[in-house]
Amino acid sequence: MARQYALLLVLATGLMGHACTAQMVTTRRNLSTDPNAPQATGPDDGEIKYLNEGIQSVREARRRDAYSRMKEYCNGHYRITSESEASEQPTYFGLVKGPGNVIRIKFECLQGSGHGAETPSP
Repeated sequence: MARQYALLLVLATGLMGHACTAQMVTTRRNLSTDPNAPQATGPDDGEIKYLNEGIQSVREARRRDAYSRMKEYCNGHYRITSESEASEQPTYFGLVKGPGNVIRIKFECLQGSGHGAETPSP
């Protein structure tokens, strides 16, 4: 019986951790250093989304996670270029949940902080 409770606790903890995360939807990296390369004119950019449902503290945690992931992706500073709310049908571990409100954020990495940026040596 204690084993079943321990397993249930592990599953519940995993679900709670998953419930407070944002998901990177699309990314485009400007990795080329050649000025004539096709993507050399645009910045690194991407789109991230998170579920905008549940209690306020959970929604705030999801937004903080989105900020953190954008900052990590850009190796520093980024700018939000657009934000929208949409109704989507999220899935959890292959199971479809009813429609949910999702916040989608499009962003771009600021010059000198993107994936292609060199980190200064000390």
